[in-house]
Amino acid sequence: MGLRVAMVLNDLNLSGGVIVALQHARGLRLSGHDVTVGVIHDEHAEVLSDWSSQIRIRSLNELADENEPFDVVVTTWWETNYVAHRIRAKSYIWFCQSMEDRFYPQSLQHVTEFRAVVECCLPVITEATWIRDQFKKWMPTLDIELARNGLDHSIFNSAGRTQNDGPLRVLIEGNSSSPFKGVSDALEAVDLCRERIEVTHITGERPTGESKVLRIGPLTLDEMSDQYRQHDVLVKTSRVEGMFGPPLEMFACGGTAIVLPVTGYDEYIVDEHNALVGRWDDPYSVARLVDRLAVDKEKLLQLQSLAEETARNWPSWEEASAEFERRLLMLYRRDQADAGRSALATTALKSLSRLATVTRGSPSAKRTGVVPNGTNTSRLPTKFQRWS
Repeated sequence: MGLRVAMVLNDLNLSGGVIVALQHARGLRLSGHDVTVGVIHDEHAEVLSDWSSQIRIRSLNELADENEPFDVVVTTWWETNYVAHRIRAKSYIWFCQSMEDRFYPQSLQHVTEFRAVVECCLPVITEATWIRDQFKKWMPTLDIELARNGLDHSIFNSAGRTQNDGPLRVLIEGNSSSPFKGVSDALEAVDLCRERIEVTHITGERPTGESKVLRIGPLTLDEMSDQYRQHDVLVKTSRVEGMFGPPLEMFACGGTAIVLPVTGYDEYIVDEHNALVGRWDDPYSVARLVDRLAVDKEKLLQLQSLAEETARNWPSWEEASAEFERRLLMLYRRDQADAGRSALATTALKSLSRLATVTRGSPSAKRTGVVPNGTNTSRLPTKFQRWS
């Protein structure tokens, strides 16, 4: 018999984290569970309409008014744990996709709050080995399970990939306004290249000024896969990642990637085998790698072939969501055997929320991005610097 599940999202804006959560919500529904997605803020990206049309979407207030308790509430962002107590449930589980304190490099309060949320000891499912290991270092007794993200092989594949007899085709994706994605760093690196290359930047931002870089976007997943197939290499210089999905998508579409050793890259990237890895604080190292692939076609083809093999062997979303379901059921059953101790954690989280409201305003206030309001972005880490 399936569980009655409530999954809490901050909003339905377009992001990798939201897509992953919706993938698992859909997978749970297809496995026979009664799934409702609750959103704190009524924001809905048009490109996610097809996704959300397959899933029951309700406001947080509507979930809070439910008379019948859910079996389990799944939170999906550290601050969504603050509102979990408003939804009646037998168990509460946190689906954590990153060490989210890294998104606040200039806010000691946010970092302290995040770690306090961890210490409340909600059971956790995470998507990356490094997150699981870090949590276990902090809280050795924490009940945590690993369920890696899947790959949609029906969308991300090399069928119809175009052959390239001209300059190296370089792809960069992401908004420059997000310092964590390092997009400006990637653009700077390709600008340093000496070889002739063609660069496309996929972004949701409006172009400013003149540029030799072609800018397009935002794109649907199908449109994104088409762009992967039309390019040779993805240059991705993120400073903070969870499982680091875009290079894997590029692999599946027959390309390769140049990345930095960001958290999560080692789940599937092997330097000089299926991709190339640059150095922190060294944009010239990235430029040299791009130039290298621009002239060494044999190496490019070798990396692309092994990258595609890596992607072919990666679990589909059906397999990944089945694993997520298994881990969720394990945590739920253990919590119920322990008299539903996770519900006690929500009481502590409610108190933390009240403290946060007193000191910095409502924790559930609208987020304008991963950089919290009031952050002085001029003091963010320097280019190519990793946050730890």
